[in-house]
Amino acid sequence: MSVPSSSDLRYEDPTEEDDKHRRIGGWWFFGFAAVLLIVMAALVGGWTNGAPSDRTEVAGAATPTTLDAATRLRTTAAAHRAVVRVRKTQLDAAAKRAIAEKARKAAADKKAAEDKAKKAKAAEDEAKKAKDADAAAKWTAQQQERARVDAEWRAQQAAQTAPPASQPPPAAAPVGTGGGPGDAVTRQFFDLLNAERTNRGLAPLVWNEGLANTARGWSAHMANQGGLSHNGPLLTVIGQSVPGLLGAAENVGMGSNVPQVHGALMASASHRDNLLGNYNQVGIGVVQQGGLIWVTFDFALS
Repeated sequence: MSVPSSSDLRYEDPTEEDDKHRRIGGWWFFGFAAVLLIVMAALVGGWTNGAPSDRTEVAGAATPTTLDAATRLRTTAAAHRAVVRVRKTQLDAAAKRAIAEKARKAAADKKAAEDKAKKAKAAEDEAKKAKDADAAAKWTAQQQERARVDAEWRAQQAAQTAPPASQPPPAAAPVGTGGGPGDAVTRQFFDLLNAERTNRGLAPLVWNEGLANTARGWSAHMANQGGLSHNGPLLTVIGQSVPGLLGAAENVGMGSNVPQVHGALMASASHRDNLLGNYNQVGIGVVQQGGLIWVTFDFALS
């Protein structure tokens, strides 16, 4: 009888394996019973063929036929048991290998799932950090903008609540293309402007009636619109009143009185630069409407 090779083995379900062992045990029992019956039949046949002799056989005599059959039966039964043991060992080994392979695959799947979860968590953490950094940057920018607006508002409030600056005695308007502002409010703006310049060692500006007419028209426009805006294109507009124009600028403002508007303009860096800038002519237009003063300064260099 040949022993099955390892290539003939295959993994079987443990329940099927138990059934197979029971079937093998059953066949083994029936085989052993058959062998036992054969042996008993042989022994009975020996006795019926004649009683055993009491003579002593000489060396080299043949072994009785009955003993040969019994020996062969015992040998066959032993071989059968050996085959059963080998088969069981092989099946047990295959089952163990299958269980080990299943455990290895489960461990590999678990590790792969853990690695995937770690990568997903790391990506989520990075995204959260980026979102937090963006939110912090936006918050910082908002705080800076609020601080800037608050500082400007405080500067305007301070300018509006500050007592009026002492005014120098009115001086004759420099001779220009007009001859000076005709109304008291415009004259006050003009005198405050030149006082700021002369106090800093700068030349006073000359009155230009053409610029004043343009400025008055624009102040009326702002009063009707109810908001501040600039007249443009400025060089083209001012160039119509100033031949040989080299530079131009414009300030606009609105308030309840002249010192308040003048103080607000001086508190603003860009507006102050125009008031004290490198210009030699100015025209100021004032319109009073609804208890408010609307004013436009047009500066020119020629």
